[in-house]
Amino acid sequence: MLYLVRDRVQRLATDADQALDRLVEVQGSRAGLWVSEPSSAGQAFRQRFEAGNIGPEAGSRWSAETDRVLWAGGWFPGRSLPTATWEGILRGIGTFEIHNAARDFLAEFGAVGVPHRDSGVSMPRRDFSLDPLLAVWDAEIIEDLAEQAGTDLYPVGMRDRRNTHLMMAADGAVYEGMDQVWLLAAAPDQAIERLARAIGPLAE
Repeated sequence: MLYLVRDRVQRLATDADQALDRLVEVQGSRAGLWVSEPSSAGQAFRQRFEAGNIGPEAGSRWSAETDRVLWAGGWFPGRSLPTATWEGILRGIGTFEIHNAARDFLAEFGAVGVPHRDSGVSMPRRDFSLDPLLAVWDAEIIEDLAEQAGTDLYPVGMRDRRNTHLMMAADGAVYEGMDQVWLLAAAPDQAIERLARAIGPLAE
């Protein structure tokens, strides 16, 4: 029997084969969507952001600046990812059951994000990663935050160098927190706007 140990102990699997299957499944799901090297991801994001490629309807759903950030982070209109693998992994740990609001959100925005700035590089916004598997070992934390919020929450990602969970309620409200929880936005599009918002002067 294998256990995962960090700030708490959680059973990973009952035998070595099952443990390897789970580890490969989780890593494989991430590998197909994320660049492994943060520096490479940051450089690619910055290049796309500076290129300023956005669709013809930019500014109609969000601000034009939010469109620019989202396109640089991997989003585009009509984007629809399969969510079955994410759902299966999180359901498999016996805690997270997805609701329609989170499924729709992840189908459109799953794996979209802004990487953390590299040393010496000015990045005018907080990093975030819309990857539900970032919560795969944090079920107890999410449960505690949901209890504080007074509603069931499904993980949709993290922000601030993975120090803050992003979670969605069944009504589409998005919450964030780690030790304490607070409402980020009452609706998904509003949450996206706030996640993409600049926190300082834009880089030259």
